[in-house]
Amino acid sequence: MIPKMPQKAAEIIAAVERAGGRCYLVGGALRDLMRGQFPTDWDFAATLPPKALVTVFPGAKPVGGALGTVQVPMAGGGRYEITPCRVEGPYSDHRHPDDVRFVPDILADLARRDFTVNAMAYDGRVLLDPFGGQQDIRRRLLRCVGNPVHRFQEDPLRILRLFRFAAQLGFTAEWGTFGAACDAVDLLATLPKERVRAELSQILLSPGPQVIGPLIARGGLAAYGFSFAPALNALAKVPALPLCRWWALAALCGADTATVCQAFGFSRRFAGQLAACTRLYRAGPAKDKTALKQKLRHTHTDFAPLAATFAAVSPAFAGEPALFAEICARKEPYRLEELAVDGDMLRYEGISGRQCGRMLEELLGAVIKNPALNKASVLLGLARGLQQVL
Repeated sequence: MIPKMPQKAAEIIAAVERAGGRCYLVGGALRDLMRGQFPTDWDFAATLPPKALVTVFPGAKPVGGALGTVQVPMAGGGRYEITPCRVEGPYSDHRHPDDVRFVPDILADLARRDFTVNAMAYDGRVLLDPFGGQQDIRRRLLRCVGNPVHRFQEDPLRILRLFRFAAQLGFTAEWGTFGAACDAVDLLATLPKERVRAELSQILLSPGPQVIGPLIARGGLAAYGFSFAPALNALAKVPALPLCRWWALAALCGADTATVCQAFGFSRRFAGQLAACTRLYRAGPAKDKTALKQKLRHTHTDFAPLAATFAAVSPAFAGEPALFAEICARKEPYRLEELAVDGDMLRYEGISGRQCGRMLEELLGAVIKNPALNKASVLLGLARGLQQVL
């Protein structure tokens, strides 16, 4: 089905045509429109050179370096990227073409693209589909344009993009494309860790994160601490949050989170959050509400998504989500900040500063066992009695 061109996209195309060129909606934007989805990114290919594109669109600015991409702001919000049609030379470094030539030929431009579903062009009148992308969308198939071995040798990032599209779109890789990607996984070590991390993050936050299993099993992420991959179907049951899914991937694969964080260059803060998840998990499943509150008394993150994560990773934790939900529903305190008294109130009662910390911990322990005690008058009375023994 040929999609209806949105008005703003049609305005871009019309502006280029008035300047004597041709312009086409391409890439993921066209693919998503043909799938009945409204794109979040809008990419166009034009037969005009970069300098001409900048003059066509007031306010446009170059953002693509040697690729000639210009970014066009649109009235009412939104930005659109237009890149001149081009052909590329060899990829000597397995990442960037040795040379780029701008050509007034959209078919030549489509021939250099990664997958058939991304190698179509539409000007609002005619759909150009020289490699069968429309049929592959109907078949929910990911297939390389041209020889898949050559495509992945040129740019190994396409390997990760293959798995990302499979995870995000629910498509299946064509057998030859899948085999060539798996055979080339050693080339992933040539990529900057930031690019690998970005692609893997998108895979993990997609509806189908489990598709990453074969890539790990073939050693594609061994340099990042992932050397073993069981069936990863449990990942799809984990809340789609970065902390939850990165931790779950490491736990399911038996990877050390500190090693993973160092290899990918994660922030110290995120590394600390992953380590805290591991400590909670290693504390074991709580058998009742009191035990769960004791486990969480020094936790400052929302435990609800972590409870669902632990339950997805191990059936032993299956009861914790319901226990935590009941704690929240009954508003039972389990952290110091939820006590009805604080350090200032204790000091006002004459309790020394050195005793306050220990006193608050003792009071919290009592409230965890009996939530009804969490009243200022009751806790201050308990504190006076404890003052003699602490």
